[in-house]
Amino acid sequence: MEKKIIDRDYIIETLKELDAKSKKTVGKKTLKQKGINEYHLRKYIPEGMTELKQKLGLKISPQERPLTDDELFEKLDDIVSEFGIPSMTQLVRETKISEKVFIQRFGKKGKFGVFTCYRKWLEKHKPKSKNIESVDRYLQSQGKPKTQEVQLVKGEKSSTKIKWPKLTGREVGANFNFGNLIYEPTTEKCVIFLFGMVSKALGFSIEYIGEGFPDCEAKRYIGGRHDRQQHVTIEFEYMSRDYDHPLEGCNIIVCWKNNWKDCPLEVIELSSEIEKLRKMPEFITR
Repeated sequence: MEKKIIDRDYIIETLKELDAKSKKTVGKKTLKQKGINEYHLRKYIPEGMTELKQKLGLKISPQERPLTDDELFEKLDDIVSEFGIPSMTQLVRETKISEKVFIQRFGKKGKFGVFTCYRKWLEKHKPKSKNIESVDRYLQSQGKPKTQEVQLVKGEKSSTKIKWPKLTGREVGANFNFGNLIYEPTTEKCVIFLFGMVSKALGFSIEYIGEGFPDCEAKRYIGGRHDRQQHVTIEFEYMSRDYDHPLEGCNIIVCWKNNWKDCPLEVIELSSEIEKLRKMPEFITR
């Protein structure tokens, strides 16, 4: 039997067929039964399922109803109240609304455009909100750096540190000197590289690392025994809370720092594991 090629046309055809047969809206779980998973949807339906179904005239659920600008700003306001100015990844994760929705609605200038519009909304609807100050600080920080000024920051025990303004250019982490990595990781790619260095010491055998979700498939020893291995799927993140994928399909988050309290998935925080591994002969710096 010839294997079906899953592409945009196949997904659209399947959506139409399923919609015609069902009284309910077609969701990702139903598509998965047809072999169409999260990876296929991200690759071939970049506008998102809801927007595609609207274009095709298919049924959508009440939860998929497009939000008004006010409703979007209310959700953003709740996030800022709880977390401060979020990254776009965090905003998408907490609101369950795609980054594209925010960008298209508010000026197509990225995060800066979103928060510029949000600032105007606050001034009109919540002029006494404490969030105005946070947004103003963020917007001001996006301007050109004041290279002529050097800010003195008073620290503990009356010590003084010089805080230079941030310029453009590559940044590196703190001195690390572990194995052949000079600086601490500052990106997800650094986490992947570091995990590759220590994966064997942590009991993993890497089978595959790719671009789609999940990032990695591996085997690892279980129960402290070296005659039993178990297949696991891994997603790499710089911070564990950057994870923005379904919980299903991933066993472990490997990150540099774990900032996700009560994470429902297993988390391996490399910054903690490295301190243990430094004592192993193969990682002792000579």
